[in-house]
Amino acid sequence: MLFAVCGVVGVTIVVWKTYEAKSEDTAFPELTMSEQIDDEISFVKPVRSVVRIRFKSGVKRTISFARNNSIHPADIYEFLQRNDQLYKPINNDTIRILRDGNTTIFVLGKEIP
Repeated sequence: MLFAVCGVVGVTIVVWKTYEAKSEDTAFPELTMSEQIDDEISFVKPVRSVVRIRFKSGVKRTISFARNNSIHPADIYEFLQRNDQLYKPINNDTIRILRDGNTTIFVLGKEIP
């Protein structure tokens, strides 16, 4: 009996976590090259190897991969912080992060050596 209850609870947790992840995917669409953003980050949530971002304007986006090996941490999902200014021109894959008067560059979907 205990085994059956544990099994039901386990399946329920897996289903709930899957639903929660899919809901976040919808709420935080992928940042694309065709978008322009010049906004301050108000919320950052690293999830596995992606980062979910909410800007002060209320716009929500996900960035799946961008790495700059000349800095530490190199992955954008570990680098971004609340209050960073993110600038990405329209039809461009370059992301500029302004923090404390310094600019750091990332490229959507690419690794900078």
